[in-house]
Amino acid sequence: MSEEKKGLTERIGELEGISKEIIEELQKKKTKKFRLWTKGLLGKAKLRKGYCVILVINENGSAFFKKEPIIEGVVKVGDTFHAIDKDSIFTYKNKPFLIIAKNRVNPYNPLQMPGETHGDRYILARMQNEAIKPKKTIGAIGWWIFILAIIGIVAYYFMGKGGA
Repeated sequence: MSEEKKGLTERIGELEGISKEIIEELQKKKTKKFRLWTKGLLGKAKLRKGYCVILVINENGSAFFKKEPIIEGVVKVGDTFHAIDKDSIFTYKNKPFLIIAKNRVNPYNPLQMPGETHGDRYILARMQNEAIKPKKTIGAIGWWIFILAIIGIVAYYFMGKGGA
């Protein structure tokens, strides 16, 4: 009987040792930090041009990251425009970051009271700027080409046929 008890205590001791090793290994394992992939990364050139990282949340709940420029306080995400103010821009690793729901005009900001009308005039102005494109005229080079063509036709007429 004493040998069986020793065998059981030894077995229990071994199991406790194994469980301690497993617990130590689990504690050593580090959790990975959240990192944006290439679609969400901004370089210095894009930062100078006014780009920011945007987390877009669609109507169906799917989310994705995107890089878009802020032009006159408005960001265009796909086919929708969203008004931006300085309070709604967060930072992630010293880079501008926005959280935008596609069905709302203003970006998500938990620090502000919800209000949908503060950016309407900016959105309207940006939409008008994109809708109306100025008519392009012929530049100075175009006029010089036109004049040279007329001179060439006149010279061909007088020198080629003799004019008379």
